[in-house]
Amino acid sequence: MTLTITGPARAIALAALVSTLAASAACTDSGDDSRSSRAAPSGAGRASFDPRSQYDLARALAEVEKSRDPDRVALGYHEIRTSWTGKRYRWRVRVIEPLCRSRVACNVLPFDRAGRDKAIVHGWMPQLILDEASFAAIRRTCAGVPSCEIGVEGTLSQLTLDTENPTSLQFRDVNLL
Repeated sequence: MTLTITGPARAIALAALVSTLAASAACTDSGDDSRSSRAAPSGAGRASFDPRSQYDLARALAEVEKSRDPDRVALGYHEIRTSWTGKRYRWRVRVIEPLCRSRVACNVLPFDRAGRDKAIVHGWMPQLILDEASFAAIRRTCAGVPSCEIGVEGTLSQLTLDTENPTSLQFRDVNLL
């Protein structure tokens, strides 16, 4: 019996197979303890940050979206999601008061729409899941102004990226810089 998978499901199945093979390869033990991933990295205890910015994510998305092949786009989206989700980032974002009214409903602009980033066409606005202290810090920093720029660090916990839903991002464990 042969199973034939076509369309976007084919790309997702292929991506799952590639991920499984990559995970399997990562689990093999070379026997060389000097290169063991179980060894504590230098600076253990400190969070490591992925140096990529929202501009890097926008470029990666634009590159994938150049393709007219839906399977290739679906696979590209899967690769981006896998590469970006679960990592900590430090980004500069813009807070607009009506979009950030509570600690669980705070969306920010990742690009300067009125300035140097006018040409960027991505419409996603990351959601920040904040604790009381971080939300209060944003309120203090942005008090009295309709829009302000802040630095944040957080873990990209959710990245909706597919051919059928709008792109959305959610950051947890957010701190102001």
